[in-house]
Amino acid sequence: MKIEWAPLRVPLERRMQILVTAFFTSMLLILLSVSFLLVAGSLIYGGLLVRSLMVTYLAYVFVHHKKTQSVVDGNGWMITRTNPLHRHYRDYFPVELVKTAELPATKNYILASFPHGILGTGIGINMGLEISKWLELFPQVRPKLGTLDQHFHVPFMREVLRCWGLVSVSKEALIRMLSKSNDPKHKDNQDGFTSNAVAILVGGAQEAMDSHPGQYILTLKNRKGFVRMAIRTGKVDIFEKVAIPPNSLLRAV
Repeated sequence: MKIEWAPLRVPLERRMQILVTAFFTSMLLILLSVSFLLVAGSLIYGGLLVRSLMVTYLAYVFVHHKKTQSVVDGNGWMITRTNPLHRHYRDYFPVELVKTAELPATKNYILASFPHGILGTGIGINMGLEISKWLELFPQVRPKLGTLDQHFHVPFMREVLRCWGLVSVSKEALIRMLSKSNDPKHKDNQDGFTSNAVAILVGGAQEAMDSHPGQYILTLKNRKGFVRMAIRTGKVDIFEKVAIPPNSLLRAV
């Protein structure tokens, strides 16, 4: 296979997009490594105060996740969910959010997203990292992105994921999000939002392993848990969210 080198004359903005994309592509490995080093370093090399603080924090992570499933009510800190860095990541591909249905802020929603892809980049950007377009198209609807529950057991890493609006796809976490009141006067809706939309990558890791250029291989058989969840939590609608790359044949259908 012949190596194609990038041209020397690349606009500065494009270079920034490449750099930011490389960083976010490696983010999971970076977060896991930094979290492990911080915990291990504090417990092994830290003094009594540092060790005590770390043990206290680890206990807090366990208790807090057990009690709240690490769910962040509201949209969290907006600076962590829409900023120039994240827009560089979005524009590298580019990723675009296209509205095909209304989402009234009078109920909660499950968005069944597919295909998964290697990292779930499209849905991760539109409903996690760069939500300005979402808020423009779907006012008063909070975007949330479901991910593996194990991620919220990792100290420090969980705090970053929570800042990006990620929630656990555990049954308890989804019930907590999808059962919230849509009453504007409810205490949970003091931020001006009255609805929650949780995106779930239905195919999961199995579908991620079937990511191949030019092919859409979906894993939907026996993936009915999100339907049962919608029924269980009451008035929750399910919408499909399909990632369609530019020039895809699906765009012409």
